Amino acid sequence: SGSSGFRPDKIMSLNLTSPGTIVDTVTDIFGITDQFTATERQGFIDYLTDNGAVSSLNIKNDEHDREVKLHGLFALVMQSPQYNLH
Repeated sequence: SGSSGFRPDKIMSLNLTSPGTIVDTVTDIFGITDQFTATERQGFIDYLTDNGAVSSLNIKNDEHDREVKLHGLFALVMQSPQYNLH
């Protein structure tokens, strides 16, 4: 597997399946959830769900959901102005 050194399981539960809950959990980790508008939050959800094509994720057992989607979400949040101004 193309695993990076990044281990989200050390900072959050991988049992989460709801895209909205996953987004809120990741932004909560950084303490910036309240700095995103509803539209920005929905953009993160759209990213995780391929614009609504999937309704839930399996970040615990599905390598694509974890390695691509979850890691990508962390990257998107860390690239956001909200994170960089925090």
